[in-house]
Amino acid sequence: MSTGDAWLDLPCPACGEYALEADVVLRDVSLQVRPGPAGHLDVMVASADAHLAAAACHACGEEPDPGQEQIAEALEDAAEAWLGGLGD
Repeated sequence: MSTGDAWLDLPCPACGEYALEADVVLRDVSLQVRPGPAGHLDVMVASADAHLAAAACHACGEEPDPGQEQIAEALEDAAEAWLGGLGD
């Protein structure tokens, strides 16, 4: 089972660095798990309720405005993608 990185193609609105880190809450997660060859699992997130709890830039320390919907959605999507990659 791998816990690879999920790339966030979204720079910090304050400094432009790709260094946003966040606490994302995932609730009501439904996974679709399919067995593959040699014990490999294919895991897909069928549905997940993700909410951004907090975010800050690791490079400059600035916190994005919580009303910035694009940043919140990107961070939530990255958390869901990471979760879906756990079975790889």
